[in-house]
Amino acid sequence: MQYFDAASFADFCQACTIFFTLSAYVPQWLVLLKTKSSEQVALGAWILWLISNSLTFTYAGIIIALEDTAYLLLISTGFNILCIATTIVLILRYRKPAKVPDRFGPTHGIDDNDSAWTAAKAA
Repeated sequence: MQYFDAASFADFCQACTIFFTLSAYVPQWLVLLKTKSSEQVALGAWILWLISNSLTFTYAGIIIALEDTAYLLLISTGFNILCIATTIVLILRYRKPAKVPDRFGPTHGIDDNDSAWTAAKAA
C-alpha cells in the first residue's frame, strides 16, 4: 500500500500558487504598460487585496511563531503582496489627474476646446 503524504502535497500546492499568481498579474501589468492608462482599473479593489493579503501574511507569521509551520504560506503571500504593490504603483503611475479648472491660474492641462471648460469659462 502506497502512503499519501498530505503535508507534502499541501506544500506543493502552496508553492504552485507563486507560479499561478505571477501568471495572473503579468497580463494586467502588460496592459497598464502598453496603454499607459489605468482609468478602467479599480484602485480600491487592489487596496482591499493588499489589506487581505497583509492579514494573511500576518496570520502565517503568527502560525510560524506558534507552530513552526506555514513557511510556504508566508512566502507565497509575501510574493502576492509584492505583485499587488507593483500593480498599485502602475495604477497610480498611469492614473490621469482629474480635469478641474483653476479659477486663479492656468488650466493645468485642460484643453481649451473641452466643452466643460468652455462652459466654466463662460459662467
